[in-house]
Amino acid sequence: MNVQQLFSHLYEKKSERRKFKASMRDELENARGYAEVQEKLELLSKQKKEIKQQVMGKNSTLFAKEERLSKEIGEIEEKLNNAAFSQLVKGNNVVVRDGKNIPYDPVVTVKFKKSEEGLGW
Repeated sequence: MNVQQLFSHLYEKKSERRKFKASMRDELENARGYAEVQEKLELLSKQKKEIKQQVMGKNSTLFAKEERLSKEIGEIEEKLNNAAFSQLVKGNNVVVRDGKNIPYDPVVTVKFKKSEEGLGW
């Protein structure tokens, strides 16, 4: 199968899955007790957020530091991904090692999104 055939096959299967999920959602909504459990879950989720906000208010410096570290990690991961992809495109072997000298190989993923222009690559 070529790329277009595979994409079309995937599109069909995703459409089938959407229909299946919609029917399952309908079944769940009609199931006895489901709505009550959903309401309880929403209430618990709201309570969880309130508690988290209270804790964050008391420990704002710790949460600010965690947020800053998360942002830095994201930036470094993006740089690492770009550098590794550049090396792979050039045909170079890319392997990194952690602090315990365990090797890691790169994993490349290709995703598709709707194109405004339809130009492709």
